[in-house]
Amino acid sequence: MTLKEKAYKVLRQQIVNQELPPGTPLIETDIAEQLGMSRTPVREAIRRLAQDGLVVNMSSRTTIVSQINQHDVEEIFTVRIALETLALEESFTKITQEEINSLRRQYDLLEDNFTYSEAYKIDLNFHALWVENSGNQRLANILDMLNGQTERYRRYSHKVEERSQASINEHLAILDQIEAQNLTAAKEALASHLTNTMHNIQDDASLHSFS
Repeated sequence: MTLKEKAYKVLRQQIVNQELPPGTPLIETDIAEQLGMSRTPVREAIRRLAQDGLVVNMSSRTTIVSQINQHDVEEIFTVRIALETLALEESFTKITQEEINSLRRQYDLLEDNFTYSEAYKIDLNFHALWVENSGNQRLANILDMLNGQTERYRRYSHKVEERSQASINEHLAILDQIEAQNLTAAKEALASHLTNTMHNIQDDASLHSFS
């Protein structure tokens, strides 16, 4: 891993985890000192984060962690729905019964002992089912970028446990349609699930005035 990649991964994770909340300025010299590297890889990492939409360059040459607003949430999910349903279509005949069974077992365990960290881990595995099987690396890269932004929004929600069972049921319904080899119904179920997630985030975000 290059120094630029290391700096990018560390900063991206800190932003996603809200260790660097919206509005936080990114000072190259401070970050470089913390990471034990020169300013050059840090500057390149920040430039990449700007391309991801996680930071924004201000007119004063200051770079800050980007703010969250409802329009951003809608934009991200509109693109995500289009790309994920495309990935599902491209991967549909490649998904194996063993992969479906593995996800079902993970959800069975989650229902018995729900934690946010485990739910997020399984959620990544769930959506990776069709993204990875699609074999479309460009599509996967774009979705990876969007997922980093999406998780920031999800971490503002205080309704994770409240919605957890509904989300699990939606995931299982998608798996049911994949198992039944009903592509149209599977894509509709996936789009519905992502739309519900978007609305859940927007409802909660509006309480905190992130607009």
